[in-house]
Amino acid sequence: MEALKSLVQDEVFLRRLEPRARANLDALLLLAARERFPDIEALLEWLKVRAQDPEAGELPEGGEGVNLLTVHAAKGLEWPVVAVFDLARGEPPDREPLLVGEGGQVALKGTPGYEPLAGALKKAQREEAFRLLYVALSRARDVLLLTGSLSGRPGPWAEVLWDLGLGPDGEDPLVRRHSLSPLPRVQPKGKRESPRPAPYAAWRPDPSPLPWVYSPSAFRKDKDEPKPLAEALEGEAASEYARALGTLVHYAIARDLDPQDEGAMAALLLQEVAFPFSEGEKAALLAEVKALLARYRELLGQALPSLEARAEDYPELPLVLPLGGTVWHGVLDRLYRVGERWFLDDYKTDQTVKPEAYRFQIALYAEAVRRALGVEAEARLVYLRHGQVHAFSPEALREALNQMPREIPPG
Repeated sequence: MEALKSLVQDEVFLRRLEPRARANLDALLLLAARERFPDIEALLEWLKVRAQDPEAGELPEGGEGVNLLTVHAAKGLEWPVVAVFDLARGEPPDREPLLVGEGGQVALKGTPGYEPLAGALKKAQREEAFRLLYVALSRARDVLLLTGSLSGRPGPWAEVLWDLGLGPDGEDPLVRRHSLSPLPRVQPKGKRESPRPAPYAAWRPDPSPLPWVYSPSAFRKDKDEPKPLAEALEGEAASEYARALGTLVHYAIARDLDPQDEGAMAALLLQEVAFPFSEGEKAALLAEVKALLARYRELLGQALPSLEARAEDYPELPLVLPLGGTVWHGVLDRLYRVGERWFLDDYKTDQTVKPEAYRFQIALYAEAVRRALGVEAEARLVYLRHGQVHAFSPEALREALNQMPREIPPG
């Protein structure tokens, strides 16, 4: 404490602080003096806790203004006049179906442990409410204003005030009570006509064949024919593996990871998409990722321009394209420039080569690039598993866009 006192009395140090900072420092010293720390470590830990407290507030500036604070933020502060509003507000009667106790206990509604845990939590919440009420009521130096409403289910704060004789019927001579007088009801003169609805009140926009915000990949999936239930369930598990494989491969390509770098490859399994798989499945997943990355590296400098030859290179470029009454959103796998030519590559880990299935998706990507940058990029699918690159002609991309469902104009 002596060190802190010396610090706040050092004029050289104080001249570096603004007036509000100096006031906060004085308040901090006052609060620290009340704690009586046994050693410097305890003081430093106390300072650390206060610095990280999300409810801690700065000392209000001087003047005649009104400060609006939560009870937590008002800790350690005082004012001549303090008002605490809505003391009768209670907690909602509905309880959560799943409860977690302060000691980590978990109980589901309908199980034997639910009611005891609910009672313990209610008791702890009431005790915390009493502590907050004490903090709120002790902030005032001269005048304390309290408001509340009579209700059939008062909150814990209102119940405490009633028990202390501070309710509407109390007789404490130090407490003044001000009942709210209801406003007189004004009788309307004559019968008033109901206002006529606006001419557009009944108008409803015609439905669009596509949602307002949509992704090209979701559009492609929605057009696929539905499968039998058994086949669909089996395919769901396979799709999770395929999704994880595609995510990890795209992540590695975007960061130019080397499949021979064991540390970088092992770190791929720390991605969230790999968590659901067993250790054996993770090993198989990583082996397949390495094989696809090796095939991608073989394509560089051959079917794909090398990284060194690219003057501009943008991996995983997000896009938003308003078109046809829908806002299309997605991610471009790779957009880059070699000399004066722009390339738009989309990497695929599919087992089969079906370029037509992705023509509309690539057409949207190419249109987004054209509108954003004013360039005609050569759009291509890179089938990593097969080592093939399929390029779409500009005519094929325009035809795909012309076949897109359009917004139905209002009738």
